[in-house]
Parts: sequence; structure tokens; C-alpha cells
Amino acid sequence: MVTYPKRNSNNHILPTDKTTGKTTDKTTGKFTKKGSQKTTQETTQEIPQKIKNEGLNEGLKTLLECIRVNPGIQAKDISKLLNNRPIKTIERQISDLKNRQLIERKGSRKTGGYYITDLAD
Repeated sequence: MVTYPKRNSNNHILPTDKTTGKTTDKTTGKFTKKGSQKTTQETTQEIPQKIKNEGLNEGLKTLLECIRVNPGIQAKDISKLLNNRPIKTIERQISDLKNRQLIERKGSRKTGGYYITDLAD
């Protein structure tokens, strides 16, 4: 049976397993001893060590792969390559990948394109 008395640094509830007395931190997915919580600094230090593209849905994965195969590609060309996926969807997904620092835009507004960053390799 699982109870929910503990919270992590982000104020998320941590489920506790009564048989083992451990809690799961949702930000890391690892079990910790009951009552022990990681600080925000410890959690953020682990993020670069993890693979950054964990948790990507299929749409983001196909977009990332498209940019990896075609470096410097523009959003309108990505839309054509991905079976006419709506440009608004492409822009939203590009924004998400840029926020995760997996891609970056290089060049001017007219001739620039998207490239994979070192974090995504």
C-alpha cells in the first residue's frame, strides 16, 4: 500500500512504499530513504549527466532526427519532409526543443536554419 506524506523540493508529493520505507523522487525517478530528500542544487547537477532527450514524444523525436539528418534545415522544409505537418506544430515543437537546448538556430532570419547542439549528441 502506498501513502503520500512526503514532498520533494518542487512541492510534488513523493509516494512512499510501506514495505521498503522508501520514497520515489519524480524528478529523478530514483528511490531515496524515507525522510531523505534531495536539494534543488543536487537535482539540477544530475540533469547534464542524464540524456537530455529522455521524455520526448514521437513527434519531437522525428523532428530531432530530421534536423540531425539535415543540419541547417528551415521550418518550412521540415514541414514538407514530415508529411506536411502543420507549420504551427513545427514551430511549437522547435520551441520546445530549443528550451531543452537540444537544437539551436544559426544564421539570419531569411537564410538561417536549425542545428543539433552538443547536448543532443
